[in-house]
Amino acid sequence: LQDQVRTVQAQAAETDALYRLSLGLSQATLPEEVDAVSRKQLRSTFGEEVAGGASNLRQAFDVQIAQARDRVELAERARSALVEAERERTRSALLSAVSHDLRTPLAAIQGAASSLLLKDEARPSGAEEDLLAMIVDESERLTRLVTNLVDMTRLESGSTSLRKEWQALEELIGAVLTRLEARSGPLPVAVKLPDDLPLVRIDGVLMEQLLINLVENALRHAPGAPVEISARHENGRLLLDVSDRGPGVPRDQQDRVFDKFVRMPGGGDGGVGLGLAICRAIAQAHGGSIEALPREGGGASFRVVLPVETEAPLAPAEEEAL
Repeated sequence: LQDQVRTVQAQAAETDALYRLSLGLSQATLPEEVDAVSRKQLRSTFGEEVAGGASNLRQAFDVQIAQARDRVELAERARSALVEAERERTRSALLSAVSHDLRTPLAAIQGAASSLLLKDEARPSGAEEDLLAMIVDESERLTRLVTNLVDMTRLESGSTSLRKEWQALEELIGAVLTRLEARSGPLPVAVKLPDDLPLVRIDGVLMEQLLINLVENALRHAPGAPVEISARHENGRLLLDVSDRGPGVPRDQQDRVFDKFVRMPGGGDGGVGLGLAICRAIAQAHGGSIEALPREGGGASFRVVLPVETEAPLAPAEEEAL
């Protein structure tokens, strides 16, 4: 009976040791984590870290450790393959953008500049101003494309640090519309904001870029149709909507539309497909989010959700007292 009790106790100890090893290895996702778990359990069970005997229990340990190493290695290969596939996809999309979207304005600028170099008699009357306007327009288009590429790279790499300041949303929207109208003239944009909107602590430069991208996107997909900018404060969050009367975003594309190099059909000169991806990166950098929603009556509404910090800025008198 004593021998049987000792046998049962030994088997229970072996089972417990194997369970603890299996549990630790199941949570390991890197080779070094597998090694760390293996050393810990070997030391705990056998008082060693290296091979020491050919007992059945030790063989079971070795089998589990070998299987865990194989699993982690296969998972690492799969992750590497996915990263390489994504890198190749991004590289192909970028080359496509460079070969078309960047080359087109360069060709237009080159053609217009070459025409200006012609002698006056070889150039149609009054064409000089048109050619100069074309150079300006295409230069601005080229600048926007390059700026989007640079901004996306900085945001993804984390090299852009936020410079948050307390700002009024209506002032931010006013600055954005002023910049756009200086470039394109009066715009069919209506702003609807309640009087009780709280101040928000944001990076003004980045949020201006977000709004510019959203307004330009709305105008591009619904040329001539009114665009509405509205906002409200709800449950500690600021909900900012930029809505248009365009064709809308299909339900199966509402998430994908924010991916890099994705362009919706019918958007005309949509650039390299980075505008909405940059908007998502900026919103996430502020601890918020962005989503595409169907608009009642037709069209799309892009909603930016930002957290509203409860700490209010000091009034000028309070700052002087400090």
